[in-house]
Amino acid sequence: MALDRFAFSAAIALYCAAAAGSTSAEDVVIARSASDSAVRVKRSGEILDYTGTQLTLRTSLGRDELIPAGRVVEIQTAWSPAHEQARAARKAGKLSDAIAAFRQAKEQDSRPWAQRQIAAELAGTWLEAGDIGAAGDEFLSIAAVDPDTMHFDVAPIAWQATTLAAASEARAAAWLADDKAPAARLLGASWLVGSSRRGEVEAVLQSLADSKSRHIAGLAKIQRWRSRLATASTGDLEQWSRELSGLPAEIQAAGWYVLGDGYARHDELERAAIAYLKPPLVFRQQRALAADGLLAAARQLAQLGQTDEAASLNREILRDFSHLPAAEEARAALSKAPQP
Repeated sequence: MALDRFAFSAAIALYCAAAAGSTSAEDVVIARSASDSAVRVKRSGEILDYTGTQLTLRTSLGRDELIPAGRVVEIQTAWSPAHEQARAARKAGKLSDAIAAFRQAKEQDSRPWAQRQIAAELAGTWLEAGDIGAAGDEFLSIAAVDPDTMHFDVAPIAWQATTLAAASEARAAAWLADDKAPAARLLGASWLVGSSRRGEVEAVLQSLADSKSRHIAGLAKIQRWRSRLATASTGDLEQWSRELSGLPAEIQAAGWYVLGDGYARHDELERAAIAYLKPPLVFRQQRALAADGLLAAARQLAQLGQTDEAASLNREILRDFSHLPAAEEARAALSKAPQP
């Protein structure tokens, strides 16, 4: 009988521990109130799915609550050690380690919405590593199952002219030719702006600019601006700025960089610097673009004679993005700057 009581007590202890663990592992969703956007509402339970349209939360009472994605401010959930290690490695610039850990985390996490989150971070890491093909394929795996995904904020589209490796150019051409996947055609067109496929790219972008998806249409519009920078007037830039402010916030980053290029072409250095600074200030999750924005802004400030401010931006690049190509130019600029 004593043994039975011992077994019973052990079972109770295990149950309590499990219950405590499940409570601490509950997901937390912080959202704007439906009646007052200034009010934050906190919900707890299990996130069943989280798409670009809505978040589905199963409460502790077993009821499924649907929260529009636009109202979600923050989610708090448990991530695997591999995921946390991947984030730390990426921040430290150890991209190979980060990619391996993100892949492991993606395999270990059985939650579809969490897998998409990991894939988004992996796409950004691949882009930082300079592998456009892998970055694009990772993002497209998200868009294939969630066309209105919230992860358009890390869509690996081009923001400036670059020389592509042969493999990346071939991948971009394959995306451009994929008439069943608008997101793929968008990526391909963005990386081939200014290439020998200019006519095909323009036709694709013009078609995508009429898309019912605000994300696809907006990003296509930004890429069309890129293709017109050489002839854009200051009036065009003003119009683009107004249009850009009306696009979904999560897709604006590349547009601000393009505007910076436009203002720089017209020697509007201060306005160029302000536009270039938008990505690192507001859209820092796009780390490669953020670093290039800091570098471009620093160039404008240096030309304006604001050398201290320019040096500060270059030091920020070395502190936060030392593993990216922008760091080499920032380091060179600092070495040539007058010493106090």
